[in-house]
Amino acid sequence: MNSFFRNGSLNSLPLWKISKPCCRVKLSPYPILFVAPVAWNGLRQRHQALAQGLARRGFSLYYLNPLCGGGLAITAGSAFGRVRELTVRVPFRATGFPALQAIAVKIAAHLLRRSGICESETLLWVADPSMSGLSRGSWCGVVYDRCDLHGAFPGQRESAWRAYEDYLMERVDVFLATSENLLKGFNTRSAAVRILAPNAAESDFLTTPKRFRPSPPPLLVLSAGAHFEWVDFDWLTRISALPGVELHLAGPGRGEGFRRLLEETGVFNHGVLSREALRRLLDTCHVGVVAFRDIPLSRAVDPIKAYEYAARGLHVWGTDLASLRVHPMIDRVLSKTAILPGLVEETLELLAKPGKKQAPPTWDDRLSTIIPSIVGLME
Repeated sequence: MNSFFRNGSLNSLPLWKISKPCCRVKLSPYPILFVAPVAWNGLRQRHQALAQGLARRGFSLYYLNPLCGGGLAITAGSAFGRVRELTVRVPFRATGFPALQAIAVKIAAHLLRRSGICESETLLWVADPSMSGLSRGSWCGVVYDRCDLHGAFPGQRESAWRAYEDYLMERVDVFLATSENLLKGFNTRSAAVRILAPNAAESDFLTTPKRFRPSPPPLLVLSAGAHFEWVDFDWLTRISALPGVELHLAGPGRGEGFRRLLEETGVFNHGVLSREALRRLLDTCHVGVVAFRDIPLSRAVDPIKAYEYAARGLHVWGTDLASLRVHPMIDRVLSKTAILPGLVEETLELLAKPGKKQAPPTWDDRLSTIIPSIVGLME
């Protein structure tokens, strides 16, 4: 772990041993406290990609991992270039109960101030609304990046997450959302900037040379990502049952539907893969699928996997959701009744035709839209 605060190491020091703060401690002219819903070393998502992209553009970031319970400490380490990773431990976490969570966040805010972060000289970027209590500080600006329908995940209390977002919306200066559905439904401050900032592909998914893709048959179909409650396993089962098709799965899975799918002939489970291994698997397959159920959570999602499939030259199929019908990276949506043997022959003919898919946007493209509004808050 690196020590990067002026007053010495913060390697799990207890609260009473953290030295007095100094508001002059900054990593660069425009530091950002980036409050993420996923740990820096967790499954690669939008948040790590945007943080890295901001760092490459010259911003310095404190990347705050999700709060840990059962203690009172703050740990700091180097993550990537100008990105510094922070882990804060508080006595408890209570995301399902806003009043209790507010206490936990207040303790975290105190630890952050004691560690040397000066709110008036720092931009707050929130991607985890359960940390909305941080926005009560005197930050130079507040950004909310909304990339999911919070409160709709299994086990979440909708009223609690709505309360977090309502509180945040009263204080936000720049409101980002990955889809039109997520951009709607909230009244921000009249001065707040609202930006549609969908997901994107990693630059290396576009620039790394593609491996030789074997010619079909069989037609290799890939379903990547978390295979949880929002996945239509019956749709995937129908795909796997098509003659001349192999269905490959990459990512975690759970539930009875997932277990039954693994029992099907012609289904191959690769588990959780590194980015490099996933890219190699993408280069082997012909079709990538987005197999979402038609539920509120999935209707609002902009699937990163669709951009990754397109970046590696796969044809992209999706379930017949309104949001996927108009998605720029989806080549074809299929209802369950449309999954017929003739689909394979049509796809093989399409693959035989020369052509090049349009390259998807990258995270740098998205940041070009976002950064001007952020810089305006810091001037």
